[in-house]
Amino acid sequence: MAINPKDVEWSNASDTSNIQWDEPILAPTVEVKAKEKPVEYSATKETARSALEGLSLGFASELEAALRSGSISGAQYQNLKKQLEAQQKQFSKDYPKTAIASEIAGGLVMPGGVFASATKAPGIIRTALTSGAIGGVQGAGKSTEPEQLYSDILSGAGIGATAGGVLGGIGAAVYPKVQPAARKLQQEGIELTPGAAFGGNVQAFEQAAESVPVVGGLVKGARQQSFESFNRAAYNRALKEIDSRIQVPTDLPTRQAGDFTKSVISSKYTEIYPNVSLKLDDNLNKQLDGILSRYTPGKIGQDQYGQLESRIAEIKNDIYGYGSDGISGARLQALKEDIGDLSMTYGQGRGAERLLSKPFNDLEQSLNLSIRNQNPKLAKELKKTDTAYANYKRAELATSAARGEGGTFTPAQLESAVRQLDKTKGKSQFARGQALMQDLSGAGYDVLGNKIPDSGTVTRGGIAGLLTGGAYNYLDPLSAIATGIGSTLYTKPGMKYGMPLLTKERPQIIQQYGTQGRAALPFATQAMQPLGGLLFNNEEQ
Repeated sequence: MAINPKDVEWSNASDTSNIQWDEPILAPTVEVKAKEKPVEYSATKETARSALEGLSLGFASELEAALRSGSISGAQYQNLKKQLEAQQKQFSKDYPKTAIASEIAGGLVMPGGVFASATKAPGIIRTALTSGAIGGVQGAGKSTEPEQLYSDILSGAGIGATAGGVLGGIGAAVYPKVQPAARKLQQEGIELTPGAAFGGNVQAFEQAAESVPVVGGLVKGARQQSFESFNRAAYNRALKEIDSRIQVPTDLPTRQAGDFTKSVISSKYTEIYPNVSLKLDDNLNKQLDGILSRYTPGKIGQDQYGQLESRIAEIKNDIYGYGSDGISGARLQALKEDIGDLSMTYGQGRGAERLLSKPFNDLEQSLNLSIRNQNPKLAKELKKTDTAYANYKRAELATSAARGEGGTFTPAQLESAVRQLDKTKGKSQFARGQALMQDLSGAGYDVLGNKIPDSGTVTRGGIAGLLTGGAYNYLDPLSAIATGIGSTLYTKPGMKYGMPLLTKERPQIIQQYGTQGRAALPFATQAMQPLGGLLFNNEEQ
């Protein structure tokens, strides 16, 4: 309250120059903000505009303003753009659920189109990168202040990449991209590493990691386990023809697995052949003479022809020697195995000796066919056992090419054996991919081979830094945990139980639409961003 000098009683002091007057006390000022006038709009039109916002990645107001003004700049364009943004803001405030739902619906048009046309599913990294790029564009489209444009772009890209990475990981878990050839090997009971199952970058990373201390030993052991199970699968393919319940024991090295398989097949022949006989009837006689007619001295050489002619004469004499009942039992089994071994030996021979491979293979096939024809009641069982033996011979030939005490062979060595034992003209069955056991050797060759495109120096160096001493420069704690969990898949329990669980075939509906679903994920993240905006707004309030 101000003091008026007239109201003051003065003393007799004659000098009033030293009197101090109080400053006036002012009332506090309050800023009164005028109430904003609601923006008028059409709810129907704004619903459509919200959907266009989702479809156009946030550029609906810019596009409409450009179409209506006939320009992408200038006062008319800017005024229209601000008006449209204000109407959309007011609509979102009045009807938030409708605005968000329509924007999401519009945003789903793009992933829906991708879903309908996709033929290949992207990996997790590509999903995250694509989502980040789309999020950045969407951030630019939704930005309303020029000074915040770059910040909005970075924010949108970050949210998109994060959401894409999470969704990509979920998509990979729900529908893992297992190589078709790897699926074939799994069906044969072959244990696979993550690299063998998924191929691509995972396989390159895995093979490069073999040079890393500690981790490299784990990966090498797991890959060796895959090769050993591949070898067992080859011998099990032979045993399956006799009895699918009989399998090579998992603790047997490859050479012993071969001995086990041969003993099972020999026992089956021993069981069958006491009831089998072979006579030198007209059909067999004509087949034997036909072999001599096809492989003349001019084709295989005089010495080789003499060996072939002599062996066929011995067969005829052996069968004749047993009278009208023909040869049977152990003697017939020995004859058959003898011809089979000669066919294999000549097939591995060199020079002129190799010329006898095909004639003796024809001789073996003629004997097998005649035995089945003359013993119709046992024909089916004989054919299965003969097929088992043929499969066994391919695995045995691959084992003979392997080095080391265990005799573990590679898919390439099995592929070579399959080709060598294809006796069709010009290896035509092998050329068409139809040779016996070629489906197994081919799948193994595609999946278990070395897929690193270079010498591996740079790649392996990077992985060594990632997984050993330099790990803290590359990994955050969550990544380290993920790496540790992933490494368990290279242990024996991990390969036996973890990998089949991770890669097992999904239900039919997921198999049918899994590829399209994963392809659409990067585009679906932008459709979900309005929900993220709503959550952030709620938190701020």
